[in-house]
Amino acid sequence: MLFAFSAFSQGDKWWNEYHYFGSKSTNKSSLWGSFDYQLKSNRLSNKILNEAIFDGRIMKETADQFSSENSNSTTYLSGGIMGDLWFRTNRKGAWNFLFGFGANDMLYSSLKTGLGQIYLNGNGPYEDQELQLGPSRLNYLSYQSLGFGLEYTNEKFTWGVSTQLIKTSRYQELRMNSSTFYTAPNGAYLDTSLDFEYYSSASSQPKSSAWYGTGASVNTYFVYQNKPDGAMLSVQLSDVGFTTFKGVNGYAITKDSLFSGVEINNILELDDALQTNADLDSIEAILGLTTSHNSRSIALPGRLRIDFVHPINEKLSLAISARQALFLGLPEFRLGMNFIASRFIAFEPHLSFAGFSRFDYGLAVSSNPADFLQIIIKYDLIESQLNASNSTSQALYLGGQLLF
Repeated sequence: MLFAFSAFSQGDKWWNEYHYFGSKSTNKSSLWGSFDYQLKSNRLSNKILNEAIFDGRIMKETADQFSSENSNSTTYLSGGIMGDLWFRTNRKGAWNFLFGFGANDMLYSSLKTGLGQIYLNGNGPYEDQELQLGPSRLNYLSYQSLGFGLEYTNEKFTWGVSTQLIKTSRYQELRMNSSTFYTAPNGAYLDTSLDFEYYSSASSQPKSSAWYGTGASVNTYFVYQNKPDGAMLSVQLSDVGFTTFKGVNGYAITKDSLFSGVEINNILELDDALQTNADLDSIEAILGLTTSHNSRSIALPGRLRIDFVHPINEKLSLAISARQALFLGLPEFRLGMNFIASRFIAFEPHLSFAGFSRFDYGLAVSSNPADFLQIIIKYDLIESQLNASNSTSQALYLGGQLLF
């Protein structure tokens, strides 16, 4: 199940508040929360993603759209849901406490397009072609966290740090090194070179109650603003940490194979034919598959984000963002212009490009219906609804804050 990258974490609070509402609530306690849904790819269309996630199957005519892609290219995919809820105190002095919890269900992958093509279409359409399957990487983690932090504020900057206890309920990882798959004309034989590892945690319990791995993470952020009504720079590093499992299932193959079938003179003697041609009584014998069940520690998919907010006047504010999933994918850039139409509502058309996707656009709507309440909706589903076959991303963000 794929269900990302911009949930309302501690550092997001300040630039979101300043950009969308033109204010900073440093002298108030606050409770803020968010929900973020996202699916992004540079090659997989929204039609493919929608059928895979919501219909549970991909139609042949939809999968055929992917067959024309260059098998040696790289297909990026990120997908997930993220949510959190944080409380900030308002103590006398410069230091405040942070308390919060969150849930993350995320997948990040960087795959050779040939691997996706053979998964979606099988090897039939690629006769007399050598498909590149690697290098490819896929990481999926589902975990919940409970955190505590400190925040320091003075006239020009805010700095905060928090640490989280991680309860991991799902884990899957694929590492495929240089690998190829060749289908001879008319399927006369298959020539493969495979070198991969796959790891998976147990999945018998519901995600909410499963506790298969334990870990810790650190978030830190720095917000600088020279003047109260001037430009703001926010830098944050999130989910830098690890999780450890007592035991995960591991599978590995490192083998070059040439398979041309099994010679059978009499179908009634199939068992004898299999035994005399090769030791094919198990998957391990056929493919050279090795299995394991060992403890394993992995790094969390940390994220770096930089936001720059420049107020143009009382009504307009420009926000430029750059964000990067550490050690995976390309950096993503975002540009948004917020227009405060009234005290109660504001609109921000925005563009983004690179990262796990190509070029995307959307609309954010923010509202300040009362002095103590702020609401933000970032609607990035327009492309997937207007042109699902030729667009490759979809996202929806809901955030809110109570001030007291």
